[in-house]
Amino acid sequence: MKKLVSIIIIVATLMFATTAIFADTLYATIGGKMTVTSTDLNYFLSQAAGPTQVSNAQKAQLLNQLIEMKLFNYLGMQNGYQNLPAFKDQMNKQVNGMLTQTAYQQYIVTPSTPTNAQIQAQYTANKAQYFTPNKADVSQIVVKTQAQANAIMAQLKGKTGNALNTTFANIAKAQSQDSVSAKQGGHIGMYSEDTTIGQYKTVIFGMKKPGVAQPFAMTGVYVILKINAVYPGYQMTLAEATPVISQQLQQQQLPTVAQNWFNSALKQYGVVNQANLTAYVGTSGAATVSGSSVTSGTSTVKAPIISGSAILATISGSSITVADVNKALNDAIAQSGQQNVTVTPQIRQQMFNQVVFPKLLLVAAQKNTLQKTSYYQQMYNFAQIDALANFTVEQMVVNKVTVTQAQAQAFYNQNAKQIGQPFAKVQTQIMNQLKQQAVQNGVQQIIAQNSNLVVTYNTDLTKASGVAKPQNNTTSKPTTR
Repeated sequence: MKKLVSIIIIVATLMFATTAIFADTLYATIGGKMTVTSTDLNYFLSQAAGPTQVSNAQKAQLLNQLIEMKLFNYLGMQNGYQNLPAFKDQMNKQVNGMLTQTAYQQYIVTPSTPTNAQIQAQYTANKAQYFTPNKADVSQIVVKTQAQANAIMAQLKGKTGNALNTTFANIAKAQSQDSVSAKQGGHIGMYSEDTTIGQYKTVIFGMKKPGVAQPFAMTGVYVILKINAVYPGYQMTLAEATPVISQQLQQQQLPTVAQNWFNSALKQYGVVNQANLTAYVGTSGAATVSGSSVTSGTSTVKAPIISGSAILATISGSSITVADVNKALNDAIAQSGQQNVTVTPQIRQQMFNQVVFPKLLLVAAQKNTLQKTSYYQQMYNFAQIDALANFTVEQMVVNKVTVTQAQAQAFYNQNAKQIGQPFAKVQTQIMNQLKQQAVQNGVQQIIAQNSNLVVTYNTDLTKASGVAKPQNNTTSKPTTR
């Protein structure tokens, strides 16, 4: 049975994001008016990467993308695209989603944030969890006999540095019985002491520095390991572990906080038809749901004893019917990729919660005017910049690109051997590929043509203390939707 996860966990996963705090720095100006600052970059990082760690090189790349996004936003404003009904409609469609996320942040995420005392207690009680174990980068040669192993050791004797690395790799490619690692010159990757077992653990972590270990016997073979690099274990300090612990504790507390808020908000903003909900949830079901019917394999099982139009709840005047919940359930099952999913009463209750939860968040946001909060305003402003940039790409590039069947045929003729399928089967795919390439080229052309509008400052994100200076003519492009 494929278990369907409850709304509390799903929403927490989709919407959780954190924003790093840095001193505000000017990175670029566009057209002499629009600025790109570290505040912009920090928010962009939080949306692009969420709570994951990002390297300085990745930050530099994201900064380039941010500058390009703001460049297209600037061009869009210069062309008056922000006043077009089509663009305004796009923004209006995003408002409810942003209000819902704002409510989630305020009512679920913020109350789930652990205190410093909780973080300290977790670190003290589980210090071993925040220890980075010893690691080593390893290569191997596997041969059938001890004589072969001894002969190889004789060839490696006295060699160091590049000479050792080259000789070991060549022997591995020519003689190793492990065909997978042999192709990589014997390289088998990074090993961690906490997950490595048996003789490999003994030999690898018995070596305190890089070098070749003595051969050891395993079932039917002899193994020679070369330690390419050693990375000693490290105990994280409380300060270093705090971001990890904070995220762990918050994720633990989120389900309880969310469920408690859901129960309270449902009483405050909703009216549940308990008789209908009990009739719907309490009926045994089976694999897939469509409308008000439930089927399992090839046989039909009696549906919940209630019609699809029956109202399960009303949230601020908006009705939620059996059909609404069944559609959500049907979509979830389809996305799971499972052919047979047992739909239990518990899963029906969870799906009802999943449909109701975002509606409650939206109503709470509207009634409490969360659109006035700084969190919402920052999100809306960034979404507007992003949306106008993408809208501008559509207007200036995407809508002007056409790919003909003749162009697709010419591409196919040049690459027919590699493609290996009839043109009719791949025509649409080829045309889409050619259009995508033309759009990328068009975006880069516009960036180059308008590079004089972008003034960047001498900051270097490739260093730990700075932010990389982006080039006026960059290679990445804004995301088009």
